[in-house]
Amino acid sequence: MYTVLRFHSSDSPVLLEQFGTELNKIRPGSFQRFDKIGDRFSIDASTASNFDEHVNAVTAIITQIESVMHGPFGQGISVKVDTAVEPEDYLGRRLTLLDGRCDYLAALSRVGASLLVSVYGSGCE
Repeated sequence: MYTVLRFHSSDSPVLLEQFGTELNKIRPGSFQRFDKIGDRFSIDASTASNFDEHVNAVTAIITQIESVMHGPFGQGISVKVDTAVEPEDYLGRRLTLLDGRCDYLAALSRVGASLLVSVYGSGCE
């Protein structure tokens, strides 16, 4: 499993860069460069095998950066939490749960974040 926070601005790459610079003041190293998709950048949250650890990491990051999201540089910036689930994360299981706990969903809501879960490898060849 791999979770990132993706920050995006369709309005202005300059605004996005200013936002990233502000993030670096409270969370050093958050913004280093734009992604290959040029109007966004990403922050690694977790690569743990347990989804609860992803939830805890994302919640901690959001708590840390919330003031920047609500500040002047956060206007026009959207955030998406993107969790990729790979075949090895659910191999041999009949059921794999990703529990969206209330505190997690509340943290996402506080910054207007959307949630994307991508499950790779359906088993169909």
